[in-house]
Amino acid sequence: KNLDALFLNFINTFVNMVGNLQTEQQVVLPGGWQQPNKAHLCLYILRNTGSGKFSFSVINTGPDGLEYHPSNFDSTTGRQTKQLCMTMWDIPAERVLDSTFWVLLFRMQVYPSKKNDAAFLYTKLLTSLNSRPLLS
Repeated sequence: KNLDALFLNFINTFVNMVGNLQTEQQVVLPGGWQQPNKAHLCLYILRNTGSGKFSFSVINTGPDGLEYHPSNFDSTTGRQTKQLCMTMWDIPAERVLDSTFWVLLFRMQVYPSKKNDAAFLYTKLLTSLNSRPLLS
């Protein structure tokens, strides 16, 4: 249970740091998820965009999770290309100052589980930030 105490201490310290981010300041965070037999790494960028709003970006090189990122077709090759960075905009400050989101997000890295996957991150957690579907 020492891990639980360390995790709680980290969350409290982290949320306090988020509350001290000034307009146009950002923080780059380790991201991803851990399952019992594998892990997937991403990067997250949280940015204070001013006027009580934040943005949250996921940088993911795949393969897991890229199905949720915007895509295009390369007209010369006919191949589908994916944007490796996806950003959620217009996130109210109260959402990123509430520890609930951060506990659920960082739990995916600290406590391995079969439930930790791209679907949970992209369809549950990220959409909760600005109460909008992805890509809107």
